[in-house]
Formats: sequence, C-alpha cells, structure tokens
Amino acid sequence: MKKHIKAQKKLHRIAFKIYQDLVNQLNPIPKSYMGEFDVLYRVLTQQRDDNNKVYSIHDRKYLYIKRERA
Repeated sequence: MKKHIKAQKKLHRIAFKIYQDLVNQLNPIPKSYMGEFDVLYRVLTQQRDDNNKVYSIHDRKYLYIKRERA
C-alpha cells in the first residue's frame, strides 16, 4: 500500500475516533451543535461514489455540489 493512502486511512480512523468520543461525552448533543455534528459525520462517512458530497465544512453554500452531466 502506498504511504499516502496508509497515512490517509490512519488520519481518517483518528478523526472518526475523536468524533465518536465527542458524541459520547456530549450525549445528548445540544441542538445548537446538531448541524455541525451532522456535517462532520457526513464528511467522515462519505465514500468515493456517493452523491451529495460535502466539499466545504466552513462554508454552508458549498456543502453539496451536484455535478451536471451532458
């Protein structure tokens, strides 16, 4: 396996563990943070072939960009 793919998978595992830890500590999640946690979960669980990918976490207008095919 190439080094960059291995490093990317390791980073993804660490980020998902941090996300799960935050969700467990904040259980129940306050409604004011629900939108941010939803976007973060979508980022962590999206796959390559998914539709409605999240492209920008900090700017809401670029969350879901649909590609038009000719």
